[in-house]
Amino acid sequence: MRVPVLAQWNDHAGDVRDVSGISRDISVRGVFVMSSVQPPESAKVMVEVIIPSLTQGGKETHLSSDGLVVRIQESGGALGYAVHCDFRTKLLERLSRLESSD
Repeated sequence: MRVPVLAQWNDHAGDVRDVSGISRDISVRGVFVMSSVQPPESAKVMVEVIIPSLTQGGKETHLSSDGLVVRIQESGGALGYAVHCDFRTKLLERLSRLESSD
């Protein structure tokens, strides 16, 4: 699924870096982000995946998690990075809200 991803981390000087990219792969345990700017490997990052609504007029879903950059890689001529994180809590919260609204 290719959806927008926002990432934030502190660089070596301690400055906050904000970048955006597009997901190549998403799972409950992480995301691979295609982006022209990558955090360094082993950097602690906060990622937010923005999943558009599947219904017209519906709300998009934002999944956010702290994570760790586990690799930087070229994929199909574009650069990207893999973040190991845990989206399960946010997904369970979202499902719980959906069930309680039925």
